[in-house]
Amino acid sequence: METIKLNLESIVKMLESKDEGDVVVALAAMDNLDFKANAIGIALAYKNRNHDRSLWKKHAPKIIKIFIEYKIDANNTFQDIYHLMLDVKPPVDQVELFVSAFNKHTRDSLMNYGYDFIDTLNITIKPID
Repeated sequence: METIKLNLESIVKMLESKDEGDVVVALAAMDNLDFKANAIGIALAYKNRNHDRSLWKKHAPKIIKIFIEYKIDANNTFQDIYHLMLDVKPPVDQVELFVSAFNKHTRDSLMNYGYDFIDTLNITIKPID
């Protein structure tokens, strides 16, 4: 029997599917991840979801319970995710994921406001020795 290893990146790709079955499998897999090790990716996936929140309640109840504990609601913001990051102190790769998503969001927002002269916007994390 072949073992399939799902990481957060592949789960998030499944969440983007238009097929509800894929979304359900992704949510069930995500619900079994180590939350603290994947907190930022999970919160970003929840922020960027393109399907009904009721699927999360039904197929990722552990995550929803944790979100309630950390006051992450259906309309979570980058500030909410930042506070979650401060609370759970996730690994560096999760901090990098947050910074990357925030970079993209900030650049896209500025472009939408007409600042089309902005080519790139980069917030970088200095290497940890």
